[in-house]
Amino acid sequence: MSSATTTTQSPYETGCPGCGSQFLFKEPLTDWSTFFKMNKLPVIGKFVNQERTSEWISKNKVLTMLITEIFNFGVHGISNPASVVFALGGTAFNAIMIFALLPFRQFRKRRRELRNALKGAPA
Repeated sequence: MSSATTTTQSPYETGCPGCGSQFLFKEPLTDWSTFFKMNKLPVIGKFVNQERTSEWISKNKVLTMLITEIFNFGVHGISNPASVVFALGGTAFNAIMIFALLPFRQFRKRRRELRNALKGAPA
């Protein structure tokens, strides 16, 4: 009799079993990169304004986090522990973007506009 040996690899080596991603932050990174370039996309840029969308996200942070998590766990699934690890990585990345990076960008923008207004330069 031959005994079959199975080796388990970490999700970082094999990728997400649910969706095949090779990197922990691949989907959220791609989604947020698209968000920051949405004004330049031919079809989307005509209908969606990144500035207005950023303001909406800032006003509705919890709802935005809930929507991204529904999408995140919907893609990765919850049946496999490795998929959950990938989804939790996406959760961490989305939380950083929603609660830290976007508010910081808006703070810098308001500060720049105030500085230009005080100098007399057009905003």
